[in-house]
Amino acid sequence: MLAREASAYTALWESFTINQRRFLRGLAVEDRRVSPYSSAFLQKYGLSHASAVHCPSSALVKRDLIDRDARSFIISDRFFRIWIREREE
Repeated sequence: MLAREASAYTALWESFTINQRRFLRGLAVEDRRVSPYSSAFLQKYGLSHASAVHCPSSALVKRDLIDRDARSFIISDRFFRIWIREREE
C-alpha cells in the first residue's frame, strides 16, 4: 500500500510549508495524546511558538488531512501517517 501511494504522498508532502511538515512530523511520530501546543512539542519539532501550530493545523484541517482529536490532532490517513514516520527513520 505504501509503495503504491509513495508518489502521491511525495507530491502531497512537497506541497506543504515547512511548518506544516514539522507539525505533521510531530503528529506522525508522537503518541496520539501529545499536546502540539506544549513547549516540548514546539521545541522538538522546530516550531517557534503556538501560532506556528495554529496556522498549519488550520490549513491542514481545511484540506481534510488532519482531524481534531480532543486537545490534539490526528492525521486522517493512517497510511500517510506511517509513510511520514518511515521518512523519519
